[in-house]
Amino acid sequence: MSIERRGGVSLRSPALPSKRTESAVGGLVREAVSVLMESTPKHIDPDQVHQAIAGVPGVRGVHDLHIWVITTGMEALSAHAVLETAAAADIVLGEIREAERFGIDHVTIQFEAEECGACSVRR
Repeated sequence: MSIERRGGVSLRSPALPSKRTESAVGGLVREAVSVLMESTPKHIDPDQVHQAIAGVPGVRGVHDLHIWVITTGMEALSAHAVLETAAAADIVLGEIREAERFGIDHVTIQFEAEECGACSVRR
């Protein structure tokens, strides 16, 4: 860091950022990379979300669960939910949308009547 002394006053070179600026820029870059990489938000545990969805009456299995950041402060979730034959999709969807308690704003669920052959179902 370049510091000049003039008349007993220290002057910081304007070309060099302060520690506070470096920290703020570093945080902004980390956040931008997280959004661009569609990272799972650190404050959300995917296993807890999976268990919550799998625990909804009428859901036989959950797979292809993805949770990611859309933009700062807005998380999204998509998943496949295998329904029991007697399950009413609208009731199950209402229960699953309770994922908002995890701070997830945008929830997309694809219902399936039977297990997807290309996907691995875990309960």
